[in-house]
Amino acid sequence: NPEGGCLLEENPEGGCLLEETFTSGVADDESGETLVLEENDGEQLSDDDDDGDEIEIPYATELPDLEMLTVNLSRKGDEPLGLVLQEDNFIVALRPNTPAAKCGELFLGDQVLSIQGVKCTSELPMGHILRQLPLAPTYQLEIKRATAAINIPGKAQIDHHLVHQEKQIQEALAQRSGKAPARKDEGTKVPDMKAIHAEAKKRAEKGPDPDNTPHGLKNMWYNQARAPFEKRLAQANLVKSEGNDKFAEGKFDEALEEYNFVTELFKYEMANLLRDQQEAELGDLGRGLGSKDLAAIQKVRVPTLLNMAACRLKLGAESGDKDQYTQALEHIKEVMQATPPASTRAKAHFRASQAHVALENWREAWQAANLARECRPDSQEVKDLQMKIQREMRLLQKAEKDSVRDGLFGTDSNKNILARDERKEFKRRKFLAMKLMPEGLPSTPAGKQEKQKIETLLDKVSSAGWNNLSPAEQNHFEDLWAKGSSKMSAAEIREGREEGVFPPRDQEKVFGLNLPPAIQGRPLQGAFEWLTPAQSKRVQGLAVEIFQRGCEKLDNEQRRFGEGVNILASSDNRMPWHSQPLGKGGALLILSPARAHLWSFPPPQLQVIPAVMGASMDPGEFELLNDRARRPLERGELGILLSNKRCWQHALDKKWEWALVLEDDAHYMHGTSSQLISLLPSIVQAARERDPEWQMIVLSPVDMDDFFGCITDASHVPSLLGPRRVTCLRKSEPLNPPGFNRIGPTCHAFAWIYRNTLMRHLVDAMAQLEPPLNPLDIWVWEVMAEHNMMGHILAPKRQLVSARAIESVKSRQY
Repeated sequence: NPEGGCLLEENPEGGCLLEETFTSGVADDESGETLVLEENDGEQLSDDDDDGDEIEIPYATELPDLEMLTVNLSRKGDEPLGLVLQEDNFIVALRPNTPAAKCGELFLGDQVLSIQGVKCTSELPMGHILRQLPLAPTYQLEIKRATAAINIPGKAQIDHHLVHQEKQIQEALAQRSGKAPARKDEGTKVPDMKAIHAEAKKRAEKGPDPDNTPHGLKNMWYNQARAPFEKRLAQANLVKSEGNDKFAEGKFDEALEEYNFVTELFKYEMANLLRDQQEAELGDLGRGLGSKDLAAIQKVRVPTLLNMAACRLKLGAESGDKDQYTQALEHIKEVMQATPPASTRAKAHFRASQAHVALENWREAWQAANLARECRPDSQEVKDLQMKIQREMRLLQKAEKDSVRDGLFGTDSNKNILARDERKEFKRRKFLAMKLMPEGLPSTPAGKQEKQKIETLLDKVSSAGWNNLSPAEQNHFEDLWAKGSSKMSAAEIREGREEGVFPPRDQEKVFGLNLPPAIQGRPLQGAFEWLTPAQSKRVQGLAVEIFQRGCEKLDNEQRRFGEGVNILASSDNRMPWHSQPLGKGGALLILSPARAHLWSFPPPQLQVIPAVMGASMDPGEFELLNDRARRPLERGELGILLSNKRCWQHALDKKWEWALVLEDDAHYMHGTSSQLISLLPSIVQAARERDPEWQMIVLSPVDMDDFFGCITDASHVPSLLGPRRVTCLRKSEPLNPPGFNRIGPTCHAFAWIYRNTLMRHLVDAMAQLEPPLNPLDIWVWEVMAEHNMMGHILAPKRQLVSARAIESVKSRQY
């Protein structure tokens, strides 16, 4: 929601619940931090109990005869459908004024079999499917219904269900107290809704009955902690959803009451966790926590506790009551005792930091914010909160220093001592700042003016600190910092940060998205299955070093590798490590004038080779080359062949052992082009460990079936399909260790890594025009077939490079 509200979405395993995000949700508070409600999946039923015998309150009547029917639901935009579903896709409620309630064709107890033709199961519920489907004005549902179902459509059916449930509660209580005879089963029939509403109006005029008011019923429901576990679990999900609705309406007190009811449902189980389960007194029914019970409880209880903390923060902001923040911290403490996953821990630490900020516990707030940052290094909310806390901590430190300073200003002697100490501090800060002064500035008037401007900036940062610079001054200082920080020691950088001269670590954006999983030894985000075990171990060790000590001590090769695997954030191409040679190989970009705008600032180690434009080719040369082709080639096809020949020849002249040839419409699917170039030496090393005799690494798509399917005349490719054909793979074969596949001929030659031996054969074959020419992604394979290289073609398990507009292979005829 662009205005920050709470949107209802279909819950992946049942229920139309609040959307769960970390950065969007309910309205922001004054400080700019956002509170977001937690969600979980689960059944949604309603039942009641008292301290004595259990009262069974069914929400539907068992009906044996079934029928299948189709229902169409129309909605506007992203309007919620209004279905509340059990985990087996049974309808347990229809939200008023929603498409499900208005259509008049859906009933409680109906089971959704499919939506838009996609089958719904307990493993793949309707809510999960709906979120994967594109928005549509109308959704078609296949429904299974009991034929004797109550025929009350929409809101009337819900009203009847609630009235019937209340009647059951009252009759059960009356029966228990002896005031009325036991209720007899009257069967299922359509109630007289006019009579029901008239009776409700009459009771409203008479005044509320304390035992029948919602508050009275809820007090009775608090005793549900002894009801059957599955029923309480289902009711907890339903009540939590109601609490979410209250929160969205800004009724934080009422939402807190709903959430508190959810936690009370499991008070006995949670109390038993503090004792030995085998010796605990488990209540009247002798229940214990089964192997799956605790996980099911925490699945609904942990999000509820986080929501309770969110309510406390809102209530504290509204009333100024500091006790609300203290109670919020207690809720968060209970969340952390449940050892939730990293995403939940991030939210818990974030809200704990907000509570500490409100209580002005700045050091505790900073610690909690750092823990949240470890779990979610990409969260802008956490970064903003850290910056706010850091500013307050600096003010606190300054106030503490001023307090000491004021106490010493009693005599002239003390004043002189303090002034001397301040001069020493400024001199030390100025010494650190001058480390960033560029070397070799020209002695021209313009150079002297630039030097004076930099000295003025360094004087200001030495006296006032980095945080007190204007945005323009900070940008200028960051340019100096990017160029000069690599010459400084880690101790000097750390001291400069502590003195406030250098920008804080957060401002540098050092940590990459893969730093947390790398530290924990979990799979990295992106296509990194090709890493060898030794390379994976190196990633983990480098991540730990970056997290503990920063990146000041890393050499250029480590910085480049760290950015490639995204444990370090991407840096400017002007940084020195981007200009380091790529080992024994290189990377080339075939660039045409029409796509020059896509590569305004290519990475320094990606050398540009001007494309041969087939449209401007000399007619005589065009005819000569076509005379030696297996079939007439278009000008564009010849241009691609000659452009690649330029690249191969350039790599041979440079004596490279390997070369990546990129076409100008290629792009790295898992990051920036600089990250791809940074990874090339590691990719080649990983391929060499799988196959020391490798000749080509295909980074673009692999489609061997389509390759052979688009060849209509076998005489055009005799080395592959004719009598002289060589054996080649038509299906990928995984290699050991996994991460690379051995492949056969494929199309899309816009991101191939060629080995020196293969490039030499290709250049010689082009000079002799033998074999006769074909399109590039046919002719290269013929050359390889003639030199028995077809068994040494490798490709990463997952595609690394795509193109902005890949031509359909099936539309091409060779």
